[in-house]
Amino acid sequence: MTDKSSQILFPDFSIKATDLDRKKAVKNNFSLSAKGKAGIRLSGKGSIRLTPFNGLMKTEFDRVPAKSLFSWFSKSPLLTTIQGQISGKGTFTFPGIAFTGTLQADKGSLSLRDNQTISWTGNVLHGMNYTARPFHLGIALVELQSLSLPWTITNNDDTALENFSAFLQSYFPMADRTHRSKNSVTLSPVDIQEIVILNGQIALTDTRTNPPWSASISKLNGQIKNIHSGMAPVISQLQFSGKLDDSPFTVEAQGDLFSPERNGSFSFSLDDHPLASFHHQISQVLDVNTGKGDFGLEINSYWEESQLSSSGKIHFSKIEPISPIADSALTLALLEGTDNSFSMDLSFSEPRPVAATSLFERILVQFQKFVVKGSVSPFLLAQGDFTDLIDNEMIEFIPGEFMLSDQGRNNLSKYGALMINHPNIRLVLSGNYDEKTDRAAMKKQMEEIESKRVNTENKEKFAEWKRQKEAYYKALELKQKKLTLEGKIIEQDIPPKFLQEFVPIQPQTIQVDQAMLEELAQKRAEIVQKHLTSQLQLKSERIQLDKNRQAGTACGVSVTLKPYFQTIPQ
Repeated sequence: MTDKSSQILFPDFSIKATDLDRKKAVKNNFSLSAKGKAGIRLSGKGSIRLTPFNGLMKTEFDRVPAKSLFSWFSKSPLLTTIQGQISGKGTFTFPGIAFTGTLQADKGSLSLRDNQTISWTGNVLHGMNYTARPFHLGIALVELQSLSLPWTITNNDDTALENFSAFLQSYFPMADRTHRSKNSVTLSPVDIQEIVILNGQIALTDTRTNPPWSASISKLNGQIKNIHSGMAPVISQLQFSGKLDDSPFTVEAQGDLFSPERNGSFSFSLDDHPLASFHHQISQVLDVNTGKGDFGLEINSYWEESQLSSSGKIHFSKIEPISPIADSALTLALLEGTDNSFSMDLSFSEPRPVAATSLFERILVQFQKFVVKGSVSPFLLAQGDFTDLIDNEMIEFIPGEFMLSDQGRNNLSKYGALMINHPNIRLVLSGNYDEKTDRAAMKKQMEEIESKRVNTENKEKFAEWKRQKEAYYKALELKQKKLTLEGKIIEQDIPPKFLQEFVPIQPQTIQVDQAMLEELAQKRAEIVQKHLTSQLQLKSERIQLDKNRQAGTACGVSVTLKPYFQTIPQ
């Protein structure tokens, strides 16, 4: 029974035929002309005969309903669900249905088996060669203008390349490659040389995230080359570029689209995609400010031993925490370098279904590992070799002094490099003193100083005492000589200080009190601060002094790393 929905009414129809009973075909013995509503037009001229019945007609047609036209060609659901109007010209052969020529379908759509619809504003099939039995579809070039389709990713999904391969294999027949002979020559059921897509768009939804993530792919341009379903495997090439929301991306892929085995490879790159695109997904699990920052992605994947192996890199730029006390704040500050960016390497393999775990989830897990790693030791995240600062967060000074030890100078140099490499880090310096070691060292130094002072003063006092004594005895001798000449005798008491030995002064008893130790600790912290701000010209707000001096077992300045994001109030 004829499907009435595929019927066409031609109010204006004419047909001419002569010499139908000839045993041999007569050239141009048949012609037809038909016009219908809404600009439908059909014309043709060719040869036809009745016994046996066959014909060949060169035809042109305009605005023929797609369902009506393709119902003459095939019962394939891929063709019978196409909506729109078809125009074209070429050669039509019957009753063994065949057509060679060009088809054009403007503003059409196609319903798929999963109730999704693909639409376009322009679709031209150049160099089409179609045969119903045996099935063969050959096309030199397919031009799809403004292709529009939905794409929903689920946990049971494959890659886009496998999805396209499955689409082709579900609608088009394939040659039996299991019985291929070296000498056999079999026409490929499908032979499409190139498909060009211009200004396409895709409504993308990923249901694997919570909540589902949605984005728009626009300005999709590219081509698919060498689609063949013949006996011998043929590698198809796919190249596309476009925009994910407003971020440019490229895709390149290759593979045997009609192979029963998973095969091929693909690469994907995305530039400058805003983190805000994933606001609803990120805000539930990370304390990161999604209002700022972006990322780029490069990933390469290939099938190997029934597994999809992937590797690549994601590059983040200008990512900030929601506050300076957020769990992610220090992690981000240490990951980001002088250009406020950092990268994460990606490497994983997965069996089917390959979409069971989303790339978003993999990146999220890896970042959370960074947070945990940073909580163990921040230096494990820093860009550069700072591993010798792990469990050694102290700038050491010589006991009892304001001078750095050799280890202290090395650590100070490391912290300077850390601050230069990571502009989003600040340091909190806390002066330390060792109750026992610093006190003993300070006492020894002060006693040595006191001893030197006393020795110097005693030398001076002794010299003065000796000078006075000699001067006294010399004056006394002169006086006695004068009186002796005068026949006089003098009696005079000698001062006690000249009769006794010189009595040197003794060093004072040295006491190192608590205030002196705290001053030592504070001075040490100020020395480190001055070096970082003056010598390295770091901003003073990035070097904070902790006013609480600490007594313990360390002679130096303890250092605590804190995040410092200029746009976030500290």
